[in-house]
Amino acid sequence: MGEITIGTKEVQDYLSNPNYMEQLQEQSLEVRRQIVELDVQHSGIVAEIVTTSQVGISYDDNAGGSQNGRKRDLSDVLDVTKRMIEEHRKEYYWKYQTILHQIETCHRLSLVYDTLDAVTREVLNRLYKKKETWECIEYELQLSHRKLLNIRRKAIEDMQYRYNSKMTNLQLAKQCDQAVFTPPKSPKKV
Repeated sequence: MGEITIGTKEVQDYLSNPNYMEQLQEQSLEVRRQIVELDVQHSGIVAEIVTTSQVGISYDDNAGGSQNGRKRDLSDVLDVTKRMIEEHRKEYYWKYQTILHQIETCHRLSLVYDTLDAVTREVLNRLYKKKETWECIEYELQLSHRKLLNIRRKAIEDMQYRYNSKMTNLQLAKQCDQAVFTPPKSPKKV
């Protein structure tokens, strides 16, 4: 993941919104649809301008197009239109890249969440996804309030640590459902 780090708020936002990945995927599909629609509009506009300019051009004795204002105006319209569409395309691509980054972050957080032990995942699931009360969780899991607070605090710290670690997503996936998280050993320097 490089220099990218994640904070407590991002972890809590992820935990609180179980449908976030699906929402991001829907947004990415919508932006892709808008990009395709923009390309179709661009092709249609260019075809219309070219057709209009060809119909309105009169030819002189040298077999070239006339240099009157009409041809130049249509060419200018074509250039301006092309620039506007390129600006829109850049905006859509930037938005698409942002959504892809959010999907990647969400995917990595999902892997990190799966590396937590079963009790910790249950506590986070009940607190953030199901939005159960602290008292209910304490009673059903037979935990003191202090123990529940410690589990939650440590879980969020662990998620941040693992997300921000240099572990690859594959290494994180291999850690899923293991009782003990074991960070990879650093390669020995020769």
